[in-house]
Amino acid sequence: MPPPSPSSSRSPKFGARSSSPTILAPDSPAIEFIRETLYASLADALDRHPSLRALLKRDPPRAYFASVAFAILDIATNAVTPDGAVVGVLGQPLTLADCPPQLRPFMMELGAIGKQAREIEEQDNQTAMDFAVRGEDIPVPRMERVRTMLEEGVGANLIRRGEEEGRRSVEGRAVAFMNRINALSLGLTSLRAFKERQEDVFKVLTGIGAK
Repeated sequence: MPPPSPSSSRSPKFGARSSSPTILAPDSPAIEFIRETLYASLADALDRHPSLRALLKRDPPRAYFASVAFAILDIATNAVTPDGAVVGVLGQPLTLADCPPQLRPFMMELGAIGKQAREIEEQDNQTAMDFAVRGEDIPVPRMERVRTMLEEGVGANLIRRGEEEGRRSVEGRAVAFMNRINALSLGLTSLRAFKERQEDVFKVLTGIGAK
């Protein structure tokens, strides 16, 4: 069995959201910039994960929160520059220095999540190659475990039949990373600026899920 090809490293998609529709003005406060950048990624999350659209019909609040978590993971991985700035819906970077003090912890955590996500993907690639070289079944990648748990919760059964008990430690680390993403999701969506738009965004997402 030939070793799998490592997944290509993804560089931040700086400016990729510049064409997204937004009501955000260039001089809008930092919190609005972050909010609109996050909400612009929600539709992308639903598009990439059809199961989220199905979840919208069964459990809308859970689907909304899961979509926010996926949007945070996407932004952290693909829209944070090496110096910690976030490239948002207007294609302009929001730097840490531009943020008011109360928002800087959120920005710093966003960058830290992106860094950890890239490290996990690199470890997954190396683990897959090591197992393939030995002719053994490749375990479920940790990042795949994280994404599954973001949708299905920590009760999702991700241990394949025949995997050694030691793989449960990998699942434990995946749970810890999922909890980190969810904590940031909860922190951001609890801010007043997010709550003000939440109902409207929720209606839009529900409409997307009904298609």
